[in-house]
Amino acid sequence: MKTDRVCRRVSIILLCVTLIASFSSAQTGWVVNGAGTRAAGMGYAFTGLADDASAVTWNPAGIAQLARPEISAGFRTIFTSVNIDFPPEYGIQGYTYDGTPTFEVNFASVIYPFKIQTHNVALGVSYRKLYAFGENFKENYIELSTDYPPVETRHDNEYTASGGVGAYAGTIGVQVTNFLMLGGTVNIIKSSATTKQKGVSTTTVNFDYSYDYDYSGTTFDLGVLVKKDWFSGGVDVNLPQSITVDSKFRPQMAGYTDFDTTYTIDLPTQWGFGIAVRPIDQLTLAADYRIRPLSDAKINGKADSAFFADANSFHVGAEYLIKLKDSYLPVRAGYYTQPLEYKDANNSQVIRNIVTAGVGFIVGPLSFDGSVEWYNVSYPIDVNVTRKETQWRVNFGGVFHF
Repeated sequence: MKTDRVCRRVSIILLCVTLIASFSSAQTGWVVNGAGTRAAGMGYAFTGLADDASAVTWNPAGIAQLARPEISAGFRTIFTSVNIDFPPEYGIQGYTYDGTPTFEVNFASVIYPFKIQTHNVALGVSYRKLYAFGENFKENYIELSTDYPPVETRHDNEYTASGGVGAYAGTIGVQVTNFLMLGGTVNIIKSSATTKQKGVSTTTVNFDYSYDYDYSGTTFDLGVLVKKDWFSGGVDVNLPQSITVDSKFRPQMAGYTDFDTTYTIDLPTQWGFGIAVRPIDQLTLAADYRIRPLSDAKINGKADSAFFADANSFHVGAEYLIKLKDSYLPVRAGYYTQPLEYKDANNSQVIRNIVTAGVGFIVGPLSFDGSVEWYNVSYPIDVNVTRKETQWRVNFGGVFHF
């Protein structure tokens, strides 16, 4: 009987560590989208439109469309709610999740367009968050032993993550003909992230440690945009990425020592295809399909299909421009799928279906944008254990033309 209790206790602790590890990659993991508050409101269907500064993250050819220099910035805050249903045989009661909203600078850029003879050319410098890992929460629950009467043990777990993979980028876009534009971006990755995890059972510390990560590397994006009258279409290519990760393990538990390691994550070529149509001057409709063959990703040169899965996604969006007296009010809506790179307990890929909406205000050289993204998803994380997750992502930003 004592052996059974010990095994049960260990299995529950391991499950909780696994749950926390799954939460840590539950925001976006290694699935990347472009940036921009306006694009977010349109479901990130922006590869074939790419007509503002965020084009440097969607399709670098698009900045050749810009007529005036501009400075832009975008921010994001995320609210997450989680519930986990445990069956009676787990002996877990009163599970609660207390998430703290996260905040990040998602994007900032300066674009300067000019002409070479009759060709439009634009140069841009920007900062973008390629992969965001921020998430903060606490969870607690009561574990009932198999004794009679059962003994209650309170568990309190904490997880804190900040940072991610950020890049400083330089972009050029060139109008080759009156309908064809080409562009390219070089991304210099230099950023860091930190995660901290702690689990306590009554007064016993089950785990308490942190990881510090430093990311570095150089990646390249290429873009093509075709635009003619009411139609535009584009292709964006993220060339293979090689990201070096310096990891530092810092335990606060007896019997464990610091451990440093360096490894390389190699991500394959990823593609984005998009179209946009304008049936009337005030209305824009757009659709994207993004190919992310992450099952070909490698860690230190070796494929890891247990960690990476393909994450192809579909995006649709619309924008309607309302003319006011001395300003404009764009209204936006969209939808996209977000397949994550990991699988659930049934070996099925986790897919988020995300609905978006946004609004802007344009007056003179200034424009302000806000958008929200929402999803609700549930999936098994262990035998008969289901995670239910709801998330709101609130984006806001602005552009100044000069």
